Amino acid sequence: MKKSTLKEINHPEQWINSEKERCVCSHCQDFLPGDYFHFSDGHVSCIGCIKEELRIEAVNHFSDYAYNGDIDTDIQNLQDREKVSDLIFSLITLPERIYGYDSGDEHYPALLENIVSLLGYGGHPLSQHIRQLAFNLCEVTGMEIVPYCKKQFNTSMWQFYCNTLMAAGIIEPTDKDVQKELNRAWDHEDENIRTFIQNVFKRSDFGIYHRSVDKKALEVLKTVNMSFTTTQENKVYSLDTVVSKKLYEFILEAYDLTKLKSFLKTYFSRIFIIPGQGGSPGRKKAMTKSEIAGMFAVTFSNKEVFDLFFQLLSGDAQEIFRTLVWRNQKLDLKKLEKKYNKKYFKNSSDTYLWSHEELKDDYSIFQYDKDWSYGGEVVYSLYINRILRKAVKGFFPAPEWSALKFQETFTASNISENERSILEGIEVMIQYLEHNPVSFTTTGKISVKYIKDFNKRCEVQEFFINPTKKEFQFIRTEILIRILNRTGKTKKADSPEIIKEIYNKINLSDDFNFFMIKTFLTYLKYDPADYNYYLKKENKRFSKKMYKAMTKLLAALKVGKWFTIDELLLSMDYNDELFYLIPVEYHEGMFYFNQTHTDYYNQRDRIFISEENYLEALFIPFMKAFFHFLAALGMADLAGSEPRNNLFHQNKYDYLTLYDGLEAARVTPLGAYVLGLSKNIPEVSAREEPFQIQLDSQFLLIQTKGSDRVMEFILNDIAETIKPGKYLITFNSFLANCKDRKDVEDKIALFREKIEKAPPLRFESFFREVLSRFNPMEEKGGYVLYKIKEDPLLIKLITEDPYLKKNILRAEDFHILIKKDKRNQVKQKLVKSGFFITS
Repeated sequence: MKKSTLKEINHPEQWINSEKERCVCSHCQDFLPGDYFHFSDGHVSCIGCIKEELRIEAVNHFSDYAYNGDIDTDIQNLQDREKVSDLIFSLITLPERIYGYDSGDEHYPALLENIVSLLGYGGHPLSQHIRQLAFNLCEVTGMEIVPYCKKQFNTSMWQFYCNTLMAAGIIEPTDKDVQKELNRAWDHEDENIRTFIQNVFKRSDFGIYHRSVDKKALEVLKTVNMSFTTTQENKVYSLDTVVSKKLYEFILEAYDLTKLKSFLKTYFSRIFIIPGQGGSPGRKKAMTKSEIAGMFAVTFSNKEVFDLFFQLLSGDAQEIFRTLVWRNQKLDLKKLEKKYNKKYFKNSSDTYLWSHEELKDDYSIFQYDKDWSYGGEVVYSLYINRILRKAVKGFFPAPEWSALKFQETFTASNISENERSILEGIEVMIQYLEHNPVSFTTTGKISVKYIKDFNKRCEVQEFFINPTKKEFQFIRTEILIRILNRTGKTKKADSPEIIKEIYNKINLSDDFNFFMIKTFLTYLKYDPADYNYYLKKENKRFSKKMYKAMTKLLAALKVGKWFTIDELLLSMDYNDELFYLIPVEYHEGMFYFNQTHTDYYNQRDRIFISEENYLEALFIPFMKAFFHFLAALGMADLAGSEPRNNLFHQNKYDYLTLYDGLEAARVTPLGAYVLGLSKNIPEVSAREEPFQIQLDSQFLLIQTKGSDRVMEFILNDIAETIKPGKYLITFNSFLANCKDRKDVEDKIALFREKIEKAPPLRFESFFREVLSRFNPMEEKGGYVLYKIKEDPLLIKLITEDPYLKKNILRAEDFHILIKKDKRNQVKQKLVKSGFFITS
């Protein structure tokens, strides 16, 4: 944004009124009466150009500014009424950022209260602009802002009162307090309020048709005032609700006049009395587009009228309509024609014409889509727009499958139950990662060697015991590595609490959605530049919505009862509980995956994620992956088979994700506890006998009794196992996996924390020796030249050990030369005697 604009508009004295002083805008050449700003460089801008400049520059700087601030900064900007530039800039960018704020934040109410307070802002030429921005922001925050609006209904400033009343009325017109205040405002004693409200609201029962906070706009307010009388019982129906008004606006935009005339002829003329038709009095002029759209909106927003419309449909059309209303889907036209033995296009033929298809009048309420099959055939499908679906869904009895059913048992080729194994092994896994950082390949994958070692050392119980393909072998192991590597150290001590902390850390993170994508939905591709510019900034908003949606879903499940994934998705679809993981609705074409067809040409397609395929290509894979995420933590049991996907796949695999085979799941007692569905803490198996450790006073020997997987893991990391229950610490065993001095110091600290805080003197002496022998030689350039520290034991070792004598060349002044290709072997030899070399 231009610094001059931001800096200077804060000064009211530089604003001038053209009615008193003739001005011409330097940008738009406007010289009409109004407010202008005189900049220090001499140019003049009208208030319209100032506002447009502020808006454009705010959008341009949105990526740099919007996500760098916090809620406290925004509150401060809203409170500081003197810095108009900061105030406007914050109001312009806040609608995009407010989704990222946690409504549970203790500062959130102060933010809402300050937004509402700006509805009465005055004292600056840009006041009307600020009030309008605040009004728009109130609509964005929705229901959360209404209580703060209701507090302002008793204010003495009439503009403030009207603005807050309008905001509350548009957001929550059914609220009793809002209704009461709207009725009072209609006959308010203040003439300004009465005039304003009666111009804005057509009727006293809050039929809201327009919004405005600009006094000049009152002169051009428009309302929709339509009533229609049915042919049966002569009942009158009007566009007098928010639902019918929004539906009316959608229909006007979505349908052209030709389509609406078809609806009029086929349906509405048989439902409503049309003036001048059938001997009825009135005009002979044709119905306008607006009037037909009004009939359409009334029909789909009133159950009584909709029932009349539905009776006009043929039996097959009723079945198709009901099916499409219940589910967000498309029905194959060829299959429908075969099922009902009918043709639905006017140009009925086996091969439809390219772009001249038109549905018969009896089926014109449907919309159709066409696509190409891989064989070159045109595939047609029928659907109903989602807004129409949503409007009339409640007019039908809920189908039986809309309520999720639960089962005591479920039969599948593979059942995975991992609750007990995670409760007993989670601490070992955490210890493993602390002592063995994850090893990644250059492409970002976890190395196979690391996965296999983690699986073996931590005794991970896998989803598939004897998989047919190697990629199915370590699915759970890799999930656990990625989860634990992300969450890091935990503060809890007991297994159930540890798992609860891990689950909450991931689910409450600002990028929960992209953690799921990058961890589970790895087939999904996108441009990294797009992620950094568009998507990363929206992670918090989408993650917050995902967390709320999945928490609500899991709370509705019955602990220990099986439910199928198919039924779960059907129920979510019917109840409008599906949600977006990523901004597909306005960023189509940004996400895709590659699919190779094993046909003659081995054709490879780039499948883009769109609203049409979002459910099958992204949401269903996410749901199956999410339950694998729960199952990896022992929070759910899984039932199904090895992965297979008949609709989509990636490259030459016969599945899209490794989780495609999931058929059913159930929440475990551990899952119920972690999710807060139960207060019963799952118990970890009690040890047969208490675990005991005894340190030898003369030798570096450790003896144990009993069994403790965590302690055994730690002992195996620092000592050699001589026989069960007996360990010997050597330089080689203790320095294994250490990369620098800090690693060695951490091992000593872990020994004191987990094994013995004050060990015998022999162990203390060993620790001092290890640290004193650290980096005994200094590396010199060239042939690999080192200078030996004056340590008699090291000198004796180099001069007498046969291997070292062979591979080390001695030089003057305690210098030695080591062949580069023998350096690692020499280091390993020295480590066995406690001499650790990092360079």
